[in-house]
Amino acid sequence: MAYRFNSISGKIVGGAAQRIGQGIRASAPAEAPQIIFESQKIKFPTIASATKPRRPGVGEVPPELLQKYKHYQVDNNVPIHLKGGTTDMVLYYATLVGCAVGIVECFRYYYSAAFPKKA
Repeated sequence: MAYRFNSISGKIVGGAAQRIGQGIRASAPAEAPQIIFESQKIKFPTIASATKPRRPGVGEVPPELLQKYKHYQVDNNVPIHLKGGTTDMVLYYATLVGCAVGIVECFRYYYSAAFPKKA
């Protein structure tokens, strides 16, 4: 069904509003369309890694990184954000102190805004 323009309301009418109650109809043609395949225009991609030899050292994990992986994978009941040692612990507790000071200052500001000093 085609859509048309209603000159009175200025809206497009037709489509789903007029198809209510018509049921489901097969809208596909009985025959599938013929696929045109021109082999002269198609070039199949090649996989570069399969056609080129690998250079030595490419794609290997450095031993220093493997040691870090092993250090962080040890199950010693220490949270991952503290496994870096003393530096991580200092940063963690400095962040906690900063958050606590910020919360205290927020409440101090709210109190001073709620109960201003009388002049």
